[in-house]
Amino acid sequence: MTILNFGTRKRECAENILAEETNLIDELMHESKWSGALSIHTSGLNKSTFVYKLYHEEYDDCYIGCTTHWSSRKTKIIGVFNNEGNATIHSGGGASDHPGARKMYNIDSNLDNWKMKVMLIDFADVPFDQSHRELIIRQIETYIIQEENPSLNSDGMAGR
Repeated sequence: MTILNFGTRKRECAENILAEETNLIDELMHESKWSGALSIHTSGLNKSTFVYKLYHEEYDDCYIGCTTHWSSRKTKIIGVFNNEGNATIHSGGGASDHPGARKMYNIDSNLDNWKMKVMLIDFADVPFDQSHRELIIRQIETYIIQEENPSLNSDGMAGR
C-alpha cells in the first residue's frame, strides 16, 4: 500500500508554481521597457497594469510604485501636493495619502517639475486572473525597487 505524503506534494506544487511565476516575471521584465518622460497628469492609463517611476527633472530623487488604477493613484498624488504635502482628509473621516508624494513635495512643491515613466506589463498571453496579475506586478515592483534603491521609497513598502 502506498501512502501519499501531501506535505511533500504541496511543497512540490508550490515550488513548481514559484518556478513558473519566476520564469514569467523574468519574461515580462525582459519584454517591458520604461516609457519616455510623461506628466503626472497623464490620463488614459486606467486599463493598464504597470510599474511607475516618479522622478524630479533636476535631482536623482525618485519613487517607484505599481498600480492597476492610475486615476485613483494620480488623484492621491495630486491631492497631497494640493494639500501642501499632507494627506487629504475627507469629510467622512477617511484619508487619501501617498507617502512618496509627501516626500516629493518636501523636495520641490511644484508638481510640474516631477515627471513619471511607466513600465507597461502586457498580460495579454498570461493565463492568470486579475488578482494574480496584481501579485505578479507587485513582485516586479519589488524587484525593481531592490535593483534601483529609489530614495523616496520607504523600507518594507515594496510590493504592498
